[in-house]
Amino acid sequence: MNKVSEIAYYVAERLLSGGLKVQWYESYSTNSIYLKLDYGVMNSIRISDHKGKKHLKYRYNLLSDRKSVNKHFDDEYPRFYYGFNHVERMLADNFQYKVERLTRYGSENYRNYMVINLRNNKFNRGFWTKSKELV
Repeated sequence: MNKVSEIAYYVAERLLSGGLKVQWYESYSTNSIYLKLDYGVMNSIRISDHKGKKHLKYRYNLLSDRKSVNKHFDDEYPRFYYGFNHVERMLADNFQYKVERLTRYGSENYRNYMVINLRNNKFNRGFWTKSKELV
């Protein structure tokens, strides 16, 4: 198993044990794994050992070549970049973001957003039809 897969399995296991829904997609052309959280309400994580495509923007990026934690703003949304040695920090930030989302929306609205995202996207080509939901 390569380092990207090893880290992705660890991250997914921690997220699942923390109560998040996790959809898993492995790129067929690169060494990247993408995890969509709570059907997109919690955004996505890109785990990779190379630079990504410029037009694709993931909220959380776990990258082999990063030595520190960086935050960038693309448009109006923050994007976070972590090195492989900062997995625990990325997980802590992610769980904190979930608390913020639940506080902002309320648990019932949060669950409704998850249902709406799944219903509106589950047949969309690409990630939604090619990913698998982990349990």
